[in-house]
Amino acid sequence: MPAAEVTLDPRIVGANLRRLRRAARHTQVTLSEAAGVGQAFLSKAETGGTLMRLETAVRFVVALGCTLDDLIEGAVVDAGE
Repeated sequence: MPAAEVTLDPRIVGANLRRLRRAARHTQVTLSEAAGVGQAFLSKAETGGTLMRLETAVRFVVALGCTLDDLIEGAVVDAGE
């Protein structure tokens, strides 16, 4: 049985990332450094301009001390069955 395809809305993921970053009292610079990504990438992700790879999402949640569920909450637009 093939796995269900899941589509995420990058704007919602980005808004969640921004909310979590601010709650953790990180600036874009400090979070990008803690997660090992460029500040320009973080900025683009927060505005929904890109959807990050799973490995990058894990870097953010580790740096923020949150879960992947926190990051993608409300972002699933289609979970094909």
